[in-house]
Amino acid sequence: MKNVKQYFDDRTKQVHSGCIEWQGSLDGHGYGQIRCNSLSEKAHRYSYRYFKGKIPKGYCVCHKCDNPKCVNHEHLFIGTHSDNMRDMYEKGRANRPSGEDHKDSKLTWNKVEHIRISKKSSRELGKLYGVSHQTILAIRNNKTWKPIHLPKAKPAVDAEREVS
Repeated sequence: MKNVKQYFDDRTKQVHSGCIEWQGSLDGHGYGQIRCNSLSEKAHRYSYRYFKGKIPKGYCVCHKCDNPKCVNHEHLFIGTHSDNMRDMYEKGRANRPSGEDHKDSKLTWNKVEHIRISKKSSRELGKLYGVSHQTILAIRNNKTWKPIHLPKAKPAVDAEREVS
């Protein structure tokens, strides 16, 4: 049976930023995964537990350094999921493509503008733009394609012509 601490130490590397990066396997989001004997958990969570103590049930181990590979216990802190999300937004790490910049987008801001002012039914507009009527309703109710995300100066284009 392997010593988990030795297994952990063998898979870390000090880097110039002060981070200690996990050199073992990573999950799809770039976080280290430690698998030793019957133990399987995120490497940064293991590090926090080993060096600082218990992680309260339902809490996250967050990174001050924003480096998912980092297991330096001095860079880790406990927080709720909400704390972690707020930290992500405040540090600008939530910048995911949205609107017409999203790879799967079927709409443009000009089309969305037309949807919002159109008198046509959501079903008619859904057929016109190749999206569901629920998508049209979400746009009209500002649940998606929120006005706060609108680009500053988009030239007006006739949305009906843009579809063809």
